Amino acid sequence: MTILIDEKPADITLDTEKNVGDVLSALEGWLTGSGLGIAGIMIDGAIIGSTALDAAFTTEITAVNELSLVTVPVAALCLDALRTAQLMLKANDCAAWKLSPAAGFLHSYERELVTHLDAAFAEGSSFDLERIIAERERELNDPAAEFLSLEDSIEDTTNRLENFALDLQMGKDRQAAETAAQFAALAAKVFRLVPLLRCTGLRFEDLELGDGFFEEFSAALREFFSAYEAGDTVLSGDLAEYEVAPRLKDFYMSLKKHSAYHQG
Repeated sequence: MTILIDEKPADITLDTEKNVGDVLSALEGWLTGSGLGIAGIMIDGAIIGSTALDAAFTTEITAVNELSLVTVPVAALCLDALRTAQLMLKANDCAAWKLSPAAGFLHSYERELVTHLDAAFAEGSSFDLERIIAERERELNDPAAEFLSLEDSIEDTTNRLENFALDLQMGKDRQAAETAAQFAALAAKVFRLVPLLRCTGLRFEDLELGDGFFEEFSAALREFFSAYEAGDTVLSGDLAEYEVAPRLKDFYMSLKKHSAYHQG
């Protein structure tokens, strides 16, 4: 079976997959890691609509000559789901929201947003969804410009991270908690922008960050939040100052330099 992704042959070797559903499940995980989602499926030239998906999933791969996928950034799918949520919220249709594909999709990719949306539907609590949608539109339309607009936020957050250990030592728990929350929101935004930057054609090897930069950055983030949540003030402070803050600065400055070079 030949597999095409956005009309290009995919160098993928099938192992234990027996039907189309198995293949799609494996491909979905791989694509998600690249910030992409499946927007369309064709089997032997025939478009597979939503009503034919179940039958397509159970089709044995030996009966398929060509599987072709069309992808879009996950960010675009999230934005569509948020717009759907906005319409349902205006209609105050909580029952429809709970059963909607939009809610299911966001639960997989934006669980924190789903928590806020559920509360807004159930309790009528205020939730600035319009602001979030506008922000996601900016990210999708021009990820480089959106990333470069973070300069003040990155400078403030890295300064706070560098003082994180001292805040904990001096008992400034509230300030430390604010720093952790501020950094968590910033890190989430940065990692939303990374796959979108890739989609614009940016090659991260051109940023001269070194091999394994993002893997090391992700590992440092996980270790930092784990240590902080466990109450390990020494480890979380050291990670904030020596591992997390410098990498955040390096990433921003490298992209800023790269963008200035190509715009100049």
